[in-house]
Amino acid sequence: MVSVFVLIAVVAMTYVAVSHAIDAAGGKTQPGGVATTAPGTGSSAGTVPGSGMAPAPGATTGGGVGSGPTPSPVKPTGPKHIEVQIDDKTATAIVHEYVGDTEVAVFQGKSGGPGDETPAGDFKITGHLGTIHTGLYKATLGHEFFLKYFLQFQGDYGFHTYKVNDATMKTEVEATHGCIALAEADAKSLYEWAADGTTVHIVAN
Repeated sequence: MVSVFVLIAVVAMTYVAVSHAIDAAGGKTQPGGVATTAPGTGSSAGTVPGSGMAPAPGATTGGGVGSGPTPSPVKPTGPKHIEVQIDDKTATAIVHEYVGDTEVAVFQGKSGGPGDETPAGDFKITGHLGTIHTGLYKATLGHEFFLKYFLQFQGDYGFHTYKVNDATMKTEVEATHGCIALAEADAKSLYEWAADGTTVHIVAN
């Protein structure tokens, strides 16, 4: 009989020891002595936190939002063409670059003023002439001008930068003698974008 009591006491002490060991490890026991992870204390690798369940294929854990690859933007298609709106009274020009029906860039610059109007109509780019040094003003002004990125569309007419005084090397923003002048960055962009043969449509307001 004494042996039976001793055996029961040993079993009880062993159960208490196991329970304390589990509590010290951060878990708790359920009826039957099965240890579980305490809520909010983490999870094993490959499981959804706090659930003990493996994530579904393709799902994210930790509150992240799963998503597929970002689709590439659709590139416009079709022939390149240049549309220009000019105002002879204010000598201003708005230049639009198009690919097919899609506008891809727009620039604002200067056109010819009264008496030196920019020609309206349909043209084509006929040459990339680089930097032009004018030869018209020496006798009257005492200096000439540099016109960079000269993109010819008819005879002496073309797109180019605002004129640069070759004596002072300063840029002068004013009405042209019929060409379309743009800021240097815009003139460079148009020069590099438009190939020979690109159509140009100019409308005067």
